[in-house]
Amino acid sequence: MDEPKGSQPVFSEAETGNQSSASPLSPFGLGPQETLAYRKRFRGLIGVASKVPLKDSSVLSLLYTPGVAAPCLEIAKDPLTSFDYTLRGNTIALVSDGSSALSFGNIGPLAALPMLEDACILFKTFGGVNAFPICLNTQEVEQIIATGIAIWPTFGGFCLSSIASPRCFTVADHLARAVNIPVLHAEQHATAATILGALINALKLVGKTKETVRIVINGSGPGGIGTARLLMLAGFQHILVCDR
Repeated sequence: MDEPKGSQPVFSEAETGNQSSASPLSPFGLGPQETLAYRKRFRGLIGVASKVPLKDSSVLSLLYTPGVAAPCLEIAKDPLTSFDYTLRGNTIALVSDGSSALSFGNIGPLAALPMLEDACILFKTFGGVNAFPICLNTQEVEQIIATGIAIWPTFGGFCLSSIASPRCFTVADHLARAVNIPVLHAEQHATAATILGALINALKLVGKTKETVRIVINGSGPGGIGTARLLMLAGFQHILVCDR
């Protein structure tokens, strides 16, 4: 892993793009106090709820000791049954170091937490998937990868988000090879999948083929590179990636 070391979070206006002069909320008619009050009211946007009501001691014995021994021993014999007996089968981790958060730049892990909470709501509402935010207090490539390797048994998949380029590529590639669950990089893979679907439908409408159409991608960040990679795998042959 010869990726350059990541820098620690910097909170100056220069690093975050000086967003104070033009609030991203303005086009939507929202003020900062309105959205802050909404989040403060709920103390965050997600929580943990039990699927099983503990009505009496018999249920407690079934779920906890001694009943918990049965799934523990079964999973020890066959690790794949963890997808049947635990939350793993429908739970992913949203992992970020806060180094490339939307247009805000390197805002750090704590400031990135609201964005990950938002994404968790979207996963649950539109996909029925339980997502849990993991904000890492490191921007070192090796430490991010090591953390993923250490915690992967809890989850059915990883979704990496808001990790700065170019280390996001190293983290995604190395982590995917190191763990036994899917690893998705939101800015890279999710963007690419969306564009591929749009292109396939667009080519049907205009009567062109992926072998002959010429594609120009403006930007060689995670989204641009990820899109180029996926389009090549899908059979597109004439792709030009531009950057400033």
